Amino acid sequence: MSEEYPFWHAGSAYRITLSHGPDGCSLGLDRDATARLCPKLETLMTQEVTITASADWPALIVYPKGLWDDFAPKLWGLPAMNRAAREIQRKMLGMAMSFDRSEPLRISEDQRGHADLGREVVVIVFDTGWAEIWGCECYEATASKAAG
Repeated sequence: MSEEYPFWHAGSAYRITLSHGPDGCSLGLDRDATARLCPKLETLMTQEVTITASADWPALIVYPKGLWDDFAPKLWGLPAMNRAAREIQRKMLGMAMSFDRSEPLRISEDQRGHADLGREVVVIVFDTGWAEIWGCECYEATASKAAG
């Protein structure tokens, strides 16, 4: 499959419903329900994680703490005078939210806007240890384009 689309990693996609937060307005991933979908998501959902915007796609990325801790300094190290690099920093560092193992995984309004998320989403878990969260319509359109 072409690397032009995000589906080149080996992975599985799951359609899920985001849960309402205690305020009734915020939305997030239910760690327990998401963990039951597959062993890779179980591993990811039981760790400290960071949720941030994808630099390339209208999606969010869920990184385990160790992977994010290795990756974030590389983002900070991008050349400040390069416009594309600053855009990547703004998206990925500016929208990053970290959660410890016991915290609910709340998705901010900015993150939901970036990924055009509604209540129904698609979570894609990859063989790399991280996952993406896509809005259903965008995921289906991108998957159709990749298959076509």
